[in-house]
Amino acid sequence: MEYLKCDADWCDYEGNEPDYGAHLIGKPCPKCGADLLTQGDFDQGEPMRTMMQMLVKAGLVFEPDADTSHMKAPALLKVKSHKGKIIIETKTAIAGGN
Repeated sequence: MEYLKCDADWCDYEGNEPDYGAHLIGKPCPKCGADLLTQGDFDQGEPMRTMMQMLVKAGLVFEPDADTSHMKAPALLKVKSHKGKIIIETKTAIAGGN
């Protein structure tokens, strides 16, 4: 699942975008009208997003809603790219559950 955060400093909108991609560049925020995704954020975040998809496919990390009962030591890895910053958060779940 992908989400977009509004680029306006005064706006706290974040929304899920299951069809995330370049076609969302310039999409207006439903709360304030500013861009939800800029070309710069897309360009910076796309390599990390691609890497995350490969890690999920390899079974090294899981999506937030995933069944992790088959994993020995699952880890949740969140990568956010916004306004030139990349934030990486990790969380290890207890084996057999989130």
